[in-house]
Amino acid sequence: QYISLGTFNVSLTVTNSSGTSTELKNEYINVTENMGSGNLQVHFPFQESIKDESSYSRDLVIVGSYEPGYVADKNGNSNSAYLAPGEVGKYLSNSYYGIGGNEKRTVTAWFKTSTTGSRKTLISWGRNIEGEMFNVMIHEGTVRVEAGSCSLRSKKSGLDDNLWHHLAITFDPNDGDKLKDVKIYIDGELDTNQPDSAASYRSEDVSINTDITTNSLRIGSVNYVDSYIWYGELDDVRIYSEVLNNEAIIEVMNSIDAAAPIADFNSNSTSIFYGEEVQFSDTSLNAPTSWHWTFEGGDPAESTVQHPLVTYPFNGTYNVTFKVTNTEGSDEKII
Repeated sequence: QYISLGTFNVSLTVTNSSGTSTELKNEYINVTENMGSGNLQVHFPFQESIKDESSYSRDLVIVGSYEPGYVADKNGNSNSAYLAPGEVGKYLSNSYYGIGGNEKRTVTAWFKTSTTGSRKTLISWGRNIEGEMFNVMIHEGTVRVEAGSCSLRSKKSGLDDNLWHHLAITFDPNDGDKLKDVKIYIDGELDTNQPDSAASYRSEDVSINTDITTNSLRIGSVNYVDSYIWYGELDDVRIYSEVLNNEAIIEVMNSIDAAAPIADFNSNSTSIFYGEEVQFSDTSLNAPTSWHWTFEGGDPAESTVQHPLVTYPFNGTYNVTFKVTNTEGSDEKII
C-alpha cells in the first residue's frame, strides 16, 4: 500500500536452483489523490474502520503494526469510536498533507482522555519549523495548538476528565495571521485564548504558514517528539478547508453517525411457575426503530412492541428470539 504521493520504482528479484535475476522498472507506479470535491477534506467517523468518508477517500493506514481498537462513542453506539494504542510509534496516517500556508481551515473532533500522558496529539501535519506546523493537542487538561516554535493554550481546563468533549479549531487569515488569531471552541462554545504572558508561547509573534510538502497527516502522533502520542479515544475527526462559524460547529457536534443495531435484551425473571408473566425489556444498542420477538411456548407467541409482557401457560424451558432493525441494518439474538 502506498501512503505517499509520487512516482516510484519497482524492483523484483526471483530465484530458483539455477540462479537469480532482478528486474527494475523505473517510475513504474504513479500515486495521485482521488479527485474529490468540496470543503470537507477528510472525515473519519471510525465506524469500526479507518476509512475517510469525505469525497476525497483519503483513507488512513496503520503505522507501527497494531490492530486498531474500537469502543462505544459518546452516544453509546458500540464500535463507533477509535481507541488509540497509547504506544510510541503506533498511530494512523495517510497521504494527505493538510491545509497549507495561511489558508482557511477548521479541525473538529470528539475526544475522551484521562490525565495519562503529557502533550497528547489528536491531529498533526507540517514540519517543526517556526510557523510551518499545525498540531492540535490536549496538554495538562487544556487545548494546545502548535504552529512550530510557538503554542496557543485554551483558558478552559479539566478536559482530561475521561469524559467526551467536542473540539473545533478554526483559523481565518482575515482575523489576523498569527497563531493567537486561531479560535478554539470547546463543547460548542468559543473559549478564551490564553495570552503569551500566561500559558501560551509566542502565539502573538509567529505567523501561520503551514508546510504541506514534508509530513503528511497523523492521527495520534506528532513528528518531532515520539512520546507526544494520544491516550484515549477519538471520534468524528474532520478537516475543512473553510472556517465554520459557531452555528455550523454546533451542527457538526450534534450530528449522529448512524450504525446498525446490536440486539440485546433482559427480563425480570428467567424461572417462573406456569401461568405467570415475564416482562421483557429491549436493551439493544444503536437506536433500533422496530422490534420482533418470538416466544417459544409463550403467549403471545410473537410481539412487535419494544418491551412485551409474556405469559407461559405450560411447564418447560423455552427459547426467545429477538430481532431489531433500523435504517442501517438489523441484528438478532437467540437465548
